Formats: sequence, C-alpha cells, structure tokens
Amino acid sequence: MVFVLYQVLGALRSSCSAASPGPTRSAVPVVHVARQIIGILLPALVLIRLRTPGRPGYLRMKLPSPVEIVVTVVAVFSLQQVLQGYLALQEAIPLPDNVRVIVERIKELLRKHTVFW
Repeated sequence: MVFVLYQVLGALRSSCSAASPGPTRSAVPVVHVARQIIGILLPALVLIRLRTPGRPGYLRMKLPSPVEIVVTVVAVFSLQQVLQGYLALQEAIPLPDNVRVIVERIKELLRKHTVFW
C-alpha cells in the first residue's frame, strides 16, 4: 500500500509539473523529501498505530551504546577506503576507444544535470 501511494504521489507530481514550469533546481531535493515523508513515513506511522493501539512504546527509540557508535564509524571509514581502491582499480582498466567516448559523454551529461544541495 505504501509503495503504491508513493508511486501515485510521484505520478501526480510529474503530471502537475508537466502542466506548470516545475520546481527550480534548488527545490528538487525539498520536493523529494516531502514526497517521501508524505508517501512513506506517514502511512507507515498510521499503519503502526492501527496495528498496535494499546502499545504507545512500539516505536521507542534509544541511543546506541558507545561501542556501537565506534564500530559504525570504523566500518564506514573502512568501506570508504575499500571503495576508493576499487575506483582506482576501475580507472586503471583501459577501455576501447568507442566505449571510452560513450563513457565520457555520460560523465559530461551527469556533471551538467546533477543537482547538488
């Protein structure tokens, strides 16, 4: 149900933006966040509340222990280093000329059309 609602909201947003000029580049991330909150978070909270009306602590949150925080930080930095090595290895592999031209065009299009916050 949540997936369908999220997709319907996306379709409505697309159809509305086709009729109007649409959001500016700086408003695009805000629209995505609002769509996710309305289409995913709110229905999930409503369904949880309907499922467990007598248990107010169902979604209780607790702070992680210091050990969990340290392990998470070390894991993220380790994964970043592994991915940097993979990227360097990937860049070292020579591509055929016709493939390299296509890859460069895609990279240029991504640089041109990527929205940075």
